Amino acid sequence: MTNQTLNIRNSNVPKDVARSKPKETEMFNWMCNRYPHLSFHWNPTRYKIDWVICDQSQPIAWMEAKYRVRYKLTDFSDLVVNLDKWMYGVDVAKKTGIPFSILQADDEGRYWTFQAQEDDITTGRIFIKRDGRSKYQRDWQDLDVFAHIPTELWKKIDG
Repeated sequence: MTNQTLNIRNSNVPKDVARSKPKETEMFNWMCNRYPHLSFHWNPTRYKIDWVICDQSQPIAWMEAKYRVRYKLTDFSDLVVNLDKWMYGVDVAKKTGIPFSILQADDEGRYWTFQAQEDDITTGRIFIKRDGRSKYQRDWQDLDVFAHIPTELWKKIDG
């Protein structure tokens, strides 16, 4: 399959992503509409984080997108991202000087963002733990090591 794209304003959603991740595509479209002066681009699969955000072709942020189903984001004391994605994003931010953020959305259409810092884990701002999905587990990889980010550190994005 070729990696053709669908044009959405000044940004693109790969067709394979639009088919396999409709909720992340919805998030992508929401961000493009919310910030029309910026362009959002899906990273190739060799990148472990989803998007690069640009201002006039200049990258200004790396972003991982997480759509959470079956619950509200406010139901938990922390929100998680896979530790491998966390480390990759923090490393890319450190090496490029471009911040790495995580965007989370829920079924109720609410959005939160968190900007990662290199020392978040060592300072205890966030913590790591081996756990994961158990009730709706799809496969053995749903149990993994995750970076847990307390909900009070997330910034709500108003729609």
